[in-house]
Amino acid sequence: MITSSALLLLGLGFSAAVILSVASRLLYIEEDPRIRDVEMALPGANCGGCGLPGCAAAAKAIVEGKAPADVCIAGGMDTNRMVAEVMGLKVEYKEPQIAMVRCIGGKRADQLYIYEGAQDCRAQARLYEGSKQCTLGCLGLGSCVKRYALLKPFTWDRTIYR
Repeated sequence: MITSSALLLLGLGFSAAVILSVASRLLYIEEDPRIRDVEMALPGANCGGCGLPGCAAAAKAIVEGKAPADVCIAGGMDTNRMVAEVMGLKVEYKEPQIAMVRCIGGKRADQLYIYEGAQDCRAQARLYEGSKQCTLGCLGLGSCVKRYALLKPFTWDRTIYR
């Protein structure tokens, strides 16, 4: 009884392996090898800074000609040169792009209304996107300090609240 069950499972497993092996050879889709090479040249951060969902999508867009070789912002000029070398293109030097958030939040931001609810940033943000003029900046209630102080010890600079 046990021997026949084991042989049956062994036969089913072997049959499935053969079917999958044949299917993988029949359904194989060949990919341009430059996509892999460009993806290896990219930093692999999958940050989306280029406007694409990740480095694999950026590599595919570069190879297909839908994006320029210098699309990667996070990698800088060194990455762009390596991508251009793979693609056989030339990249011109560009000034690095730096994001500037013009509003910081905390006590320095103008208040839209006086918030007297739960002393939690998430609760305050749900009420008209927070009480500060700047919706992107710090609300100043310290929810991030409470939450992340347990995960990673760091020195909190309280100047953001001033």
